[in-house]
Amino acid sequence: MTMIATSTEELTRHLELLAKYSDVTKFVLEHGKLMNEFSPQHATFPRGPMGECYSNAGRIANGKGLRYVEGYAVPSTFPLPMSHAWLIDEKGRIIDPTWEDGAAYYGVIIPRDAMWEILARTEVWGILDNLWMNKEAFSILQDAVI
Repeated sequence: MTMIATSTEELTRHLELLAKYSDVTKFVLEHGKLMNEFSPQHATFPRGPMGECYSNAGRIANGKGLRYVEGYAVPSTFPLPMSHAWLIDEKGRIIDPTWEDGAAYYGVIIPRDAMWEILARTEVWGILDNLWMNKEAFSILQDAVI
């Protein structure tokens, strides 16, 4: 199996392998889902800086009926899964405030209240990648999504 992913099936296989070594990835697989339908707003949605997907999505998720998602995604320009954050609208369609397009997305919807509580405890954007900073943050996440 290669590490390159160009489809949702390849992303899922990659995550299944990674989950053997990563509790975060295991959590994403157990409590997340594949997401691959873009919202019509996606193409015109304002983009934030590359490399700042967590804050780009987190700040926008503060209202507007959009839900915050963290997990793994594959940009169409670089077919390798990476940690990423994006939004979904009320119909579950992807709005990515960082990338213009993505080939595949697999993530966990994190309720806004839990996102802000964890952010206050860890003082950094990005929930899944920073759970190690505060053990209570993982409990908050589990309670919010399980």
